[in-house]
Amino acid sequence: MITAEDMAGWQATYEAPLTYDYHGYTLNKIGPWGQGPVFLQTLALLKGFDIAAMDTRGPDLVHTLTEAMKLAFADREAYFGAHHPLPQLLLSA
Repeated sequence: MITAEDMAGWQATYEAPLTYDYHGYTLNKIGPWGQGPVFLQTLALLKGFDIAAMDTRGPDLVHTLTEAMKLAFADREAYFGAHHPLPQLLLSA
């Protein structure tokens, strides 16, 4: 349980966001302590696909997005963490 004594020495801080450029947009997300890198890694994996041309209700889009997300979550489990530096996965996809 958090006590008043715990909070007495606490102070909010700012951290630089993780960013990724995707088709003309710069996206900002939180660090590896949250889901931010997974979202950015998913976009990095999708960068080579023309998802705008896919049917939004079709199996190709669903399959492509699902597989990219599975890979990004697998990378999170293997590489992302509060005690490990964030690897250059976003740059290499």
